Amino acid sequence: MDHEQRINMKFCFKLQKSAKETHKMLKLVYGDAVVTMKMAYKWFEQFPNGCESVEDEERSGRPLTSKTQENVERVREMVRSNRQLTIREISEDLNISYGSVQNILTTDLNMRQVSDNALCHALLLLNKYITVCPHLPYSLDMAPCDFWLFPKVKMTMKGKRFESIQDIEAATTA
Repeated sequence: MDHEQRINMKFCFKLQKSAKETHKMLKLVYGDAVVTMKMAYKWFEQFPNGCESVEDEERSGRPLTSKTQENVERVREMVRSNRQLTIREISEDLNISYGSVQNILTTDLNMRQVSDNALCHALLLLNKYITVCPHLPYSLDMAPCDFWLFPKVKMTMKGKRFESIQDIEAATTA
């Protein structure tokens, strides 16, 4: 909330104005940027209880402004040392928000995410200049010579019935 509006609310409180009257006056001065009615009532409840300070209270947690020159440099060094870091990992290590890290990377460092698809496209371009040698299908049960042998064996046995394994062996070795 705007510091100036809080000072004006305190002034109106000291003049014995109600929260509703104060909000109406603030709306005339600040227009759409005025504080909400709920916030005006909140401040008017705090003033009689001895809370006359209009300054922001100290908060725990991350600082409000994470985008400092020091943080920009720290993000740059982390990315240069390990390009596979995620935004989430950087934000956890530096204790700044995900959005701040993303903003630093894109706005300050002009970095963009490169998709994994870029490698595939690069390889497609390389295929124009590299000849790929064809190879036979791979099977653990068959040696390469079996691929040309079996069709010829099958052709000699096609349409015949065999009573035993010995008859099959005799037909294939003949």
